[in-house]
Amino acid sequence: MSVASSAASCLNVRFGGETMTLEQATKKAIADIQTMFNDLEMELILLANAQEQQIDDEEDFRMCVTAEDRTEDLVDGMQYLLGELPEIAAEIRGVPPSKEAKAWFKAHQAERKSAAAMLKAQRKTAEAAEKVARKALTAEGKSA
Repeated sequence: MSVASSAASCLNVRFGGETMTLEQATKKAIADIQTMFNDLEMELILLANAQEQQIDDEEDFRMCVTAEDRTEDLVDGMQYLLGELPEIAAEIRGVPPSKEAKAWFKAHQAERKSAAAMLKAQRKTAEAAEKVARKALTAEGKSA
């Protein structure tokens, strides 16, 4: 057994409201995310196939809405699981061991927060442009 594996099986963390070993938590999180990614792929393929065959009645439309709902639920579930991982990492890291480390860590967190805010703004701008492009594409498809 490697040192990393040994440490992971001895260290307890909180995950999903339970206390478990780091090894159990990471295996569960990654397995659940992989399952959700696979399910997400199937939902998107289902939607693509339905669109290709033309959504031409109420039943088709309702099936597509259900697949879209499942897509949203899967993305939400993955975001939850991915959001838990930084908390686990912080739990493992622990508190700064000295005043110097605490000061460095505070500056480091401020720098990361600023970088994250910039990235979020860039994503928001890209998302807005994507929405405009989607609307144009949808309008173009309706007029064809």
